[in-house]
Amino acid sequence: MSFSKPLVLNYDGGTKSLELVNQDNYGTTYLLRESTQEFRMEIRHSRGNTNAVTRGKTDRHNVTLKQTVYGTGDEPDVVRQVSMTITNDYRDTAADVAKLSDAVVDLIDTTAATDLVGWLS
Repeated sequence: MSFSKPLVLNYDGGTKSLELVNQDNYGTTYLLRESTQEFRMEIRHSRGNTNAVTRGKTDRHNVTLKQTVYGTGDEPDVVRQVSMTITNDYRDTAADVAKLSDAVVDLIDTTAATDLVGWLS
C-alpha cells in the first residue's frame, strides 16, 4: 500500500489535498500552498545500525506535518508541527508494529491533543 496522490488530510471540518512534490531515497514530500497558509507533509524511512536493547538493526519511520500560516503586515508567520516516529527491530512484523502505533494514534485524538498542548499529562 502507498499513500494516495494527492494526499488528502481531514482538517478543521474539511479536507486538504497535498500534492506530491518530491519522492526519493526512502522519503516523500507532499505540499499544499494556499493564499494564507501552506501544509507540508514529509515521510522518511531509514535503517539504523544498532539498538541498545536488541543490539541489532532498526527501522525508523517518521511522519511530519507542518502548517505555516503566513504573517501579515508586521506579524511573523505562525508555524505548527506534529510528528510521529516509529522505530522497530528490522526483523519485526509490520502488523505487530502497527498494533503499537495504532494504540498511540487512538490515544492522541482531538481531546488528548488539546490536553497535551495545554500542558496536561
